[in-house]
Amino acid sequence: MISYPRWKIALVAIVLILGILLALPNLFGEESALQLARDRAVVSPSDRSSVEQILKDKGVTPTGSFLDQGRLRCCFASKQDQLKARDLISEARTNQFTIALVAGVRVCPSGCATWA
Repeated sequence: MISYPRWKIALVAIVLILGILLALPNLFGEESALQLARDRAVVSPSDRSSVEQILKDKGVTPTGSFLDQGRLRCCFASKQDQLKARDLISEARTNQFTIALVAGVRVCPSGCATWA
């Protein structure tokens, strides 16, 4: 029987585990999102509900939204929804938010209550 030294078997196992860990983010993919922030203040839960209501009234439904470090992040199913939502928010709440287009990883963050 062929016998390999234990250090070689351990090295192969470590490389395989490291390769799997590095490949995991690619399995989740990305989704389109908007990140809303204020200049000198944090985004409040009331801002979150009003933004969600603006989008809901115009027929754009985010797949999830959450507050993280004073910023609101709304995720969408498609790029078209993302761009439409950006336009709707910037028209309805002129100069109140800085809006960034973001491609986020499809993982539910901690404290995310409306993730669908």
